[in-house]
Amino acid sequence: MRRIFTVIFSVFMLLTFTNAVMADTGGSTEPPVSLPPQNPPQNIDEALKEANDELKARFGVIDYFREYSMGNKYRINDKIDKEHQLWANRRIFVYGKPFDFDSDTGNHRYLGYTINNEAFTNIFFRHDNWAGGCINSRNWIKWPWKNPDVEASLKARGEPLIHENDFDGKPELRDSIIEGLKAYAKSESADRVPIPFNPNDDKPWHEYVHVLVPPTQYTWGMGRMWHQSGGSVWYLTIPLAPVAQSAPDFSVVFDQVEYNDIQPGAPVEGTVRFKLAEGHTKPETAKLTLVHEVGGNEWPVRLTAINPADSLPSNGVIEFKPGEEKAYKFKVTAQSEGTTLIVRVNPVTSEDINWENNRDEAIINILKPLAPVVTNSKLTFQAVSQDKTITRPANTAKWTDWVTATLKPSAPTPPKGKLVSWEITSASITYPKKNPRFTFGNPLPPKGTTTINMNPNGHKATATFQEDWAMDGARIYNPIKDKLMAKYPKKYTLTANYTIHYVYQYKVRHRSCHTSNGHRHCHTWYETVTKSGTVSDSVSGVLLVNGSGVNSRAQ
Repeated sequence: MRRIFTVIFSVFMLLTFTNAVMADTGGSTEPPVSLPPQNPPQNIDEALKEANDELKARFGVIDYFREYSMGNKYRINDKIDKEHQLWANRRIFVYGKPFDFDSDTGNHRYLGYTINNEAFTNIFFRHDNWAGGCINSRNWIKWPWKNPDVEASLKARGEPLIHENDFDGKPELRDSIIEGLKAYAKSESADRVPIPFNPNDDKPWHEYVHVLVPPTQYTWGMGRMWHQSGGSVWYLTIPLAPVAQSAPDFSVVFDQVEYNDIQPGAPVEGTVRFKLAEGHTKPETAKLTLVHEVGGNEWPVRLTAINPADSLPSNGVIEFKPGEEKAYKFKVTAQSEGTTLIVRVNPVTSEDINWENNRDEAIINILKPLAPVVTNSKLTFQAVSQDKTITRPANTAKWTDWVTATLKPSAPTPPKGKLVSWEITSASITYPKKNPRFTFGNPLPPKGTTTINMNPNGHKATATFQEDWAMDGARIYNPIKDKLMAKYPKKYTLTANYTIHYVYQYKVRHRSCHTSNGHRHCHTWYETVTKSGTVSDSVSGVLLVNGSGVNSRAQ
């Protein structure tokens, strides 16, 4: 898969001693080999000689690289291939010409051949199969140069078989392999996220990597690993880090790493500071970027130099002198939800000695109006006869019945976060009031309303009252008025008013940084905030009056 520009250079460029590249050496158990100071090679002939001198001093291997591969089969690439010039352009020793071109990616699967006439795979070539996960978790094949499954895979691809060389299985190359895997794991592009790698798993990685070309003081080497998955054998081409380096240490920090209580749509302004560490031996160039991460997408943010001399070109690349700091202002617009600002500094022509400080974050916490608390409730009725011996159908009652109203709200939706607890703290119910002129023979309709308190009990409230205001459906004949009254059953609407007390929690993201022993340490954490509130609402229920409960045993 395609890598970003910085990784292309960090893996392949042969640089001067002060510009040689290597990833973070923290945790290395073998010191770099001390070699006499040299001037970097200027052409392919000098490069071959100096690489051989170094390999002889380091590994006791004499005249490993030559102008022609074994058996004079292939000539060194730069002598025959003016189009690609793999040493001049990428600083790697390859024999023959690239082959097996992939038109979709614009890369060859093979750069050519090794000194031993083995296929030299291209680290730029896309993955044939990568299902994600961690580099360490793959089922890597130990000693691939003598594994029959690897041999069968090579034959199936039509590649020459590999054979153990003077650098395979060497413990002294383990650190170089680990540093190369770390650099490989950090590489990313628009269509590829970094592949995690744990350098502290104590795995003897030198037993799993077949060395295509060994690393030297000035150059990255290249290796190849094979793993088994789904009944097939797959390979991975990895860089091997140089044995000595003087990589730059770029860093970047936000002046302010947390912005709180920002209104949506409000401007957020701040300053970021980039620096090349003191003690480096020469100027270095780096690409500076700031993005606003919103909903998982990164939106570029303009960096405005405080010193006009530090103004950035359109590609964001600028040179730093050792110890130089450059400061830039930025301005973004707060969104409807919390977001993150991410700033990065990536050296253009080399690795960085400490990638941990090449990135910083600032968080924006939004203050927005609380959402209305939502409740849904039910008000139901259950009546029994006056002597409490007959239970009526739900939500129906007869005159003189005792009616129990039950209020059951659903759990309220808090304004934010999650609901912890809630209870009804007060409630009342309003029902029709008996007409003062109401008699059994003259059942006049109710006049006004009566309100009584309900009894709260956690998530419900109840109240009991007598239905004394109507006997609709009893069909009472009034001889004075010569009129049939209460002819049909009638529905009455009763209303309950209530108040709920609720407790809810939500999380607030925080970020803080401090400097200790010259190192900056940042920590992002979440604070759990607990708050409470009350909400009042009302709900109505319908009670059907369908007769009289007098002489209810006969009803």
